[in-house]
Amino acid sequence: MAVNFTFVALASAFPFYPRYVLLATEAQTSLLPAAVFLAAFAMLPVWSWLCRRRGARGAAPDRFTCPGRSPRPRA
Repeated sequence: MAVNFTFVALASAFPFYPRYVLLATEAQTSLLPAAVFLAAFAMLPVWSWLCRRRGARGAAPDRFTCPGRSPRPRA
């Protein structure tokens, strides 16, 4: 539930950050999400390679980074 809240909070605060903190124009504000998604899309092959090579536990600190892979139960 905390992860869901974090994603909702970040998504709702995202439009206000460039406008009031970075003092960006409306055109610059509309380009910022595109830059974020392009950077994330460019890193997909790297995360995929890491997930295949090291598994979900070794590639990322939590299970949400490598979808489709369930974590091993903790002992």
